[in-house]
Amino acid sequence: MTLKKTGRSYLRDTQPEVWKIAYDMSSILAAELADKKWRERAFVVDGFVADLMTEMLGPDGLMELACRPIAELLPEGDESSEEVAQIVASVRAILTAALLDLPEKDPALGEEITSPEHALLLLLSELTDFQNAGRNWAAMNGVETVVDALKPLAALATLLIADRSAGNTIEAIAPTERLKAMVQDFLGDQATIH
Repeated sequence: MTLKKTGRSYLRDTQPEVWKIAYDMSSILAAELADKKWRERAFVVDGFVADLMTEMLGPDGLMELACRPIAELLPEGDESSEEVAQIVASVRAILTAALLDLPEKDPALGEEITSPEHALLLLLSELTDFQNAGRNWAAMNGVETVVDALKPLAALATLLIADRSAGNTIEAIAPTERLKAMVQDFLGDQATIH
């Protein structure tokens, strides 16, 4: 019999130096997600990401991150780029742990994806099985449905813009320039995205 991986064990493996703090955050997030539908979950995760990135980067950090030119997001050897990469990895790890800790009956743990928001959150996780399920759903139901689900979620779009890792599976769905346009639409004329 195989035991399902828990958020706790996932974070112990992937975030060994800070797993306890990350697990506390993922537990809170999982509790907030437990009784909600996927559309609501996407907005809860978006708010969580905005709050966490604001805490890590300062009050204007999310806006500054969204406005940085693509070439400056993660240039090699740049200290601030490494900080951004670490923040993105931490946020994605916490989200992944929260998804793992959803109730057993939850569709995230099975084959059935019920909405574009569900597919989007699976794509944002760090687990290959979740990413593949999200990718397959998007391929079968139309990539545009997932992109449309992302439009009102500025923090998630910004997270994806900042994520220059090989694990950023959403890039095939929404190229960075398109994500920047979505964030610009959400922010309005307050900011100019390069």
